[in-house]
Amino acid sequence: MVNASKTRNLIRNSWKDAAIYGLMADVVDDPERVRRFKRLQEIQTTIARRWSQSAATNVASQSVGRFSISLVLFRLASKFLNSARIAGFLRSRFRQSLSNNTEEYLNTGLNDEAAEGMDLLDQLAEDTTDDGKHHEYGSLVTKSGALRAAVLGMNDGLVSNTTLTLGVAAGASDPAIVVLAGTAGLVGGALSMAAGEYISVVSQREFNENLVRWENAELYFWREEEEAEFAELLQSKGLSPSEAKSASARIMSDHEAALEMHVREELGIDPDELGGSPLTAAFSSLVAFAGGAAVPLIPYAVGLSGSTSITVSALASGAALAIVGGGLGWMSGSGKIYGALRMLLVGVAAGAITFGLGSLVGQQLG
Repeated sequence: MVNASKTRNLIRNSWKDAAIYGLMADVVDDPERVRRFKRLQEIQTTIARRWSQSAATNVASQSVGRFSISLVLFRLASKFLNSARIAGFLRSRFRQSLSNNTEEYLNTGLNDEAAEGMDLLDQLAEDTTDDGKHHEYGSLVTKSGALRAAVLGMNDGLVSNTTLTLGVAAGASDPAIVVLAGTAGLVGGALSMAAGEYISVVSQREFNENLVRWENAELYFWREEEEAEFAELLQSKGLSPSEAKSASARIMSDHEAALEMHVREELGIDPDELGGSPLTAAFSSLVAFAGGAAVPLIPYAVGLSGSTSITVSALASGAALAIVGGGLGWMSGSGKIYGALRMLLVGVAAGAITFGLGSLVGQQLG
């Protein structure tokens, strides 16, 4: 390992992940899932110790994981999400780690541990879920679009209502006007986001349903062409021409199976999802936007006024933006600090511009 700072971060993150796997082993009920999470904890502990030994660093205590914010967040998530969804997110984190730190894994002889960990997470993320149906989860950002809508809603609510309240506060001395404008922005923005998300998801579902119907028609009207086309697809995946032709013929003998395979392989659509639930996405967007938009109004709600309310509102909004941005950076693998600073800078720039325009308009009206 070349970079000492990077090494320490890798070791800390490994202990954190080991603690998260241990937590998941404690909260799931299925014995097989418990076994897999415990094995993942062992693997991650081995990775942390191996890297610590290789780097001769003192970051080798499990307490690093036990007292991390990550563990608190996963403890909360485990109360609201089934373990397959959480495992899907953990799979994405592990895949990101393998991609970004391939050399570190290879140099310390962790090839087998990396492969086994990935296999276990694949099994946990794609196992039968609590409702008895089989789903695939690539990450916590599920195909339903609920988390995507929530993240966008929270971000939009924070930025739009922070800039709105700052602009109005800069041009109006009466805090009641700021509260009125902020409340209107919260309600109107939340409803607008929910409506837009609902229409977006419904439209996507309708588009996907139309594609599936057309694929179904093609299987009836151009059966031979579709069978040959699917054989070519299978051949491109590594089957010999004869194997691909034989497999395609077997699949085409069952219309429903053929339709599902064609939809998945040719269109890249999961026929069980088709775009997610529009109501879930709309509700997630509405609640998240309202939560974000409420932050800049808190100082006014508790009775602050004047420059104090503006300062506290800006600070509270900035802190919220940093937290949301840090969370996104942590989930995406780009880094918590980078994500927090990026979102904070965007929010500060938008707020500064709006505050300046509000002051200018207020002076003209005054």
